[in-house]
Amino acid sequence: MDARALLDSVAAAYVRLETLQGEALSIGQTEEEGWSQRTEARLKFYYAAPGRIRVEQPGRLGSVMVSDGVELKSFFAPHRRYFRHPAPSPDELPGVFLPELPMAGGHGPFLFGTIGRRVLDAEVLREEKLAVDGVEIACRVVSALYEPSRSVFAGANRPVRFWIDARTGLVLRMEGEVDLQHHGELATGVGRRILAVTRIVADHPIPAGVFEFTPPEGVAERHG
Repeated sequence: MDARALLDSVAAAYVRLETLQGEALSIGQTEEEGWSQRTEARLKFYYAAPGRIRVEQPGRLGSVMVSDGVELKSFFAPHRRYFRHPAPSPDELPGVFLPELPMAGGHGPFLFGTIGRRVLDAEVLREEKLAVDGVEIACRVVSALYEPSRSVFAGANRPVRFWIDARTGLVLRMEGEVDLQHHGELATGVGRRILAVTRIVADHPIPAGVFEFTPPEGVAERHG
């Protein structure tokens, strides 16, 4: 199977999903002249077709985003901010891969039904085993170059690498880089992101109440 066909098969695997749940480690690293920063965040994610999601970063500096298909609720613990908005379309939910901005947004995607869109070039790099939740999983490693957004914040057009479970077609790891720019200047540094799935379960029942959220006592809803 060539790389483009493989990406299309991955997209089809996600479209067929009824539910998905798991955990991931999101690693971000920023490097500029004389300065660098590294961040790590552990995530829990849940999805039920067609438009219910929950993305949670536990802890006092964490966040929760929940859509029940009608409303999208967001809570950011560090500033105790809570927002409610109409639920977006399934392709615009938090956690959905954005081909035009593959390194942008939140802590990284876990839904890849859009992975075959806007592909300029793709290549199967190798086959490789990846350890997930203590199990060695055979993966195909694919590099894909996407047509970028016209946004000035999109950065350089760089390939993204995916580790794809050879049996299920699900993405278990994603790596990529983006050039950093300030106020339209030439690239001043590079940002890197790794999203590594540490547990994943497809098409099993989601625990009751996952797609409900009530903010902590004393937190008022904010608008805008």
